[in-house]
Amino acid sequence: MNSISSALASSQPTASMMSTIPQEVVDHIIDYFHDDRKTLVSTSYVCPSWHASSRAHLFYRIDLTVPDPLYGDYDDGHFVTPPSPLKKYQRLYGLLVHDRGIANAVKELTISNAHQLGPSAWASVEPTLALILCKLHCVRVIRLSEVYFNHLKPDFQNALSQVCSSSTVSLLDISNCNSLTWSTFDDITGAPNGLRSLRMAFVRAQNASLGFVKEEPPLFLVKPQSLTIESSLDPVITWLMHPYSTVSLSDLRELRLTHLENIPNLNDLVYGLLDVAGGSLEYLELWAPSGKCSTGGPPPGPMGKLADINLTPNLQELRIAGLHFSRQVCLVAAATVFLIGATAPLNLRKFSILANVESDSPKGHDLDWAAWKGLDEVLSGPLFKPFEKLEVTMLIQGQGIPEHYRANLVEQFPRLHERKILSVIIEH
Repeated sequence: MNSISSALASSQPTASMMSTIPQEVVDHIIDYFHDDRKTLVSTSYVCPSWHASSRAHLFYRIDLTVPDPLYGDYDDGHFVTPPSPLKKYQRLYGLLVHDRGIANAVKELTISNAHQLGPSAWASVEPTLALILCKLHCVRVIRLSEVYFNHLKPDFQNALSQVCSSSTVSLLDISNCNSLTWSTFDDITGAPNGLRSLRMAFVRAQNASLGFVKEEPPLFLVKPQSLTIESSLDPVITWLMHPYSTVSLSDLRELRLTHLENIPNLNDLVYGLLDVAGGSLEYLELWAPSGKCSTGGPPPGPMGKLADINLTPNLQELRIAGLHFSRQVCLVAAATVFLIGATAPLNLRKFSILANVESDSPKGHDLDWAAWKGLDEVLSGPLFKPFEKLEVTMLIQGQGIPEHYRANLVEQFPRLHERKILSVIIEH
C-alpha cells in the first residue's frame, strides 16, 4: 500500500513542475476560466506564473458600489440592513498596496450609489475609496452611476479626477448622475490622447453652473470618436460646443442622441451639434423625443426642418428610432425631409427606421401609407448611389395583422424592393 501511495504521490504535479509550463500556454488555459471566480482563486495558488495570469482576470473589473441601507432584504420576516462594505474595501486597498500587479490588472472600474446615503454608508467608505482610486493607473473603462457630485469630499473628487484623466482611459460612461458642474466635467473628461468613447445618460447639471462662462482655453484637447447623449441635451451640448471645452468633437465618428426631452430649443441644439461634429461622422442615431405633433405641423425634435444631412457628408449609416405612425400623427415625412435636402452626392449606405404604429384597423387601412413613398424616391435618386439597405422595423400597438402591414409598406417602395435592398420587420 505504501509503495502505491508513493507512486501516486510522485505522479502528482508539483508547483515546480507547473512553473515550467510556458507562460503563453498558462494564459491560454486560464483564459477559459475568465468568468469563473472560484476556479481563478484556486489557480492563483498554484505557482507564481499561474498567480499572475489568474490575477489579471480576478481584478480585471472592480465594482466600488455602496449598498443603500434603505434597500436591504428580509430574512425570516425581519428586515436585514445590507452590511457596510468598508472592511471589504479596506482589504482591497491592502492588496493594492501589497501587490502593485493587482493595480495594473484593473482595467474596468464602476463607482455607484455615491449619493444621499447618510454617514453610515457612503461617508464611512469614501476615504478608503479615495485611497483605492489613487492606486489605479491602468484603467481603460470607467462607469459612474448615481453619483451626486456636490456631496463628494475634495479628496475623493481629486482622486476621481486623477483616475478619469489617465491617458489609459478609453471609455467614460456617466449615467443617472446629479449636480455635475462644468469644471468637474472638464476634470473627469480630461484623458489626453486616450478617451475614445463618451456616454452621458440622464445627467443633471448643477443650476449654479448653467451660466458659468469659461475664459481660458484648455491645455490639451480630448478627441473622442464616439459620443452618446441620452435624455437632456442642455447644458451638455452647450459645454461640448464651447470654444474652450476640453472635449473636441472634430474627430467624432459615431453620434447617438437617444431618449431626448422635447424642449423648445431641441432643434437648435441638434443642428449646432451636427454643425460642429458632423464633418467626420460615419454613424448617426437619432431618437424622436417624447411628444407628438399633427401631420400638418413641424415634427418635434432632431428630425425637424433645421436638421440638415449636408452637415454629415461622410455619413455611412443612419438610424432614426421612435417615429410615431398613426391616423393622427405621422412623423415619417420628417425622415424624408432630413434626406431630401441633400445638395451633393452622399456616401450613405444603410438607413434604419424604428416606427411605433397605432391603428384601429387590423389591416392598417386607416393609416396614410403613401407618406412612405417619398423615401423610396429620395433613396433611389442620383445623390444616394452607394445606398445598400433600408431596414424598417414596425412595432404594432394593437391587433394588427403583420402580413397586411408588411404588404402595405412594401407597396410604397417599388424601386428599393426591386433592387432587393428593402427589409421590413413587423413586431407586436
